[in-house]
Amino acid sequence: MHSHEEMAPRTTEKPPSTRALGYSHATPEVLEGMILHGLVDQSQVRAPPADQASARPEPDEVVVLRDFFTASLRFPLDSVVVEIFRLYGVYLHQMTPTSFVRPNLFMWLAKTGKVEPTAEAFVRVFRIHYQPKTIVVTRKDDSSGDEEPQYGCYTFAFRHTSPSPIPAYRNKWPVDWTNAWFNHKIRLDPEMNSSPLWVAKIPPLPKTPMVAPPDTVEANAFVVLLRLVAKSFSTRDLIEEIAACQCFPVREGWTVDSWAPEERWIEGIPMPDFTEGFSLRREGVCIYNFFNHCLRF
Repeated sequence: MHSHEEMAPRTTEKPPSTRALGYSHATPEVLEGMILHGLVDQSQVRAPPADQASARPEPDEVVVLRDFFTASLRFPLDSVVVEIFRLYGVYLHQMTPTSFVRPNLFMWLAKTGKVEPTAEAFVRVFRIHYQPKTIVVTRKDDSSGDEEPQYGCYTFAFRHTSPSPIPAYRNKWPVDWTNAWFNHKIRLDPEMNSSPLWVAKIPPLPKTPMVAPPDTVEANAFVVLLRLVAKSFSTRDLIEEIAACQCFPVREGWTVDSWAPEERWIEGIPMPDFTEGFSLRREGVCIYNFFNHCLRF
């Protein structure tokens, strides 16, 4: 059984690792609430049995955590997002909730800025950041001690060499956020009958994945766009736009249908037509839980 989580203490002795998730707080009742709020589809989710403490996803499932959806994860994922995870060689369960803000920002900026979104463009400006932590584990013999979980430790961060908007995001989550895990269906490659997102069980964490920044036309175009955006917008501004439009750019099929006239662009940055494309008729649009949870300083 797992209890509270804390940042890893600065000691020379590394605690033992654990791949066990512990008994999940994401009961069928919790999933029902997520279904009612439109976060997941009933046919796509499965709560683990009450006596199961380790991940055992089916071949078309991945392990996810409830707060991922608070922080903007939505299925089915765009193929570009799936390719991002493949390039880094990481899995959804290894990420922190804040991680999913970055791909949403990327897809929003690329599609509203008329730049082709590619996994290589994402890798050009983002890196994997490892956030070590420990959890207190109660063992079968009733003894307890610190262990290092092999999940919930990676996040996407801007490369130090990349332009970036002023950051604003929530980096602290409830101490028990990793306890609410469940299974979610994914789409498989029809030819390979598999997905780079799938893994049979939680593996040991490798060294922090590193991918060299690609030099492609699309990646260079996104860097140019990001440099312009960073002059006029903060991360908070951009997330506020996404939340006001009630969209999740990581979701498959999300598109921008119309743009504002060029005279309404800001510093040469293409702007979507918020009135026609997203039915926003006035200022002061309600900002939903996604915005409130992701942007706390």
